[in-house]
Amino acid sequence: MTTEVTPDNAVAFYRAALAAGIFLDQGSSDRAFDADADVAWRTYGADLPLVIRIDMALRNLAMLYPAAFAPGPLFQLPGWYEDDPWGVGFERPPRDELEALFRSRSPQNSPGDVLAHAAAIWGAESAGTLSVRWTPTTQVLVAGPTAMVSVVSALAADAACDVRSQVVLVSDGACARHLLGIASALRRSSGMPRFLASSLSGSEGVLPATVMVTSKDATVAERAATTRLADQWNILASERYEA
Repeated sequence: MTTEVTPDNAVAFYRAALAAGIFLDQGSSDRAFDADADVAWRTYGADLPLVIRIDMALRNLAMLYPAAFAPGPLFQLPGWYEDDPWGVGFERPPRDELEALFRSRSPQNSPGDVLAHAAAIWGAESAGTLSVRWTPTTQVLVAGPTAMVSVVSALAADAACDVRSQVVLVSDGACARHLLGIASALRRSSGMPRFLASSLSGSEGVLPATVMVTSKDATVAERAATTRLADQWNILASERYEA
């Protein structure tokens, strides 16, 4: 659960991103993953490797939802920006592996299933329900993949809440970042979520949170940074939760 681009982490990115993309594609007027898109690709792109089609589809989605479909912001890669979301230093998994994954694709049944699928892929544990009274104005400070699963599951279940604008995530790892990015995309909330590294770089101007949720799988540095922010923002002891 680090930002290091390992072969396993690269596969996890593609598996989770493809599942989210395929689910979103079902409600799109310009579909990229259905049978008609397969026919179009065989007609116009048959001379190109299928992996190019996969990357093109994800890059298009990344223009709206970079944290769900681009490795750049997830792995904190240098050189990523809106029209080049891949960044520098990301190595794609073996072509045959990705193409087999794409051919065996099947849509998840619900946004909750997509989130649970992504959490399982990244190895994030599920947690029980938090006793937080969620409202559309709740601003929550999060650290740890398990905490992220709990928070996005709760917010995603409330149609009035917007995951992307209500969460401040302190994370040095791709797992929690991807879960937040996918949850935001599932709500069609475009743009970058609020990611902070444990160094707290970029925390200036961030809307203060009123609730903190952490979990034991947060790193020491992430927990320390989150506690410092919670103290700075005067988050009450009664509003600090462990997932």
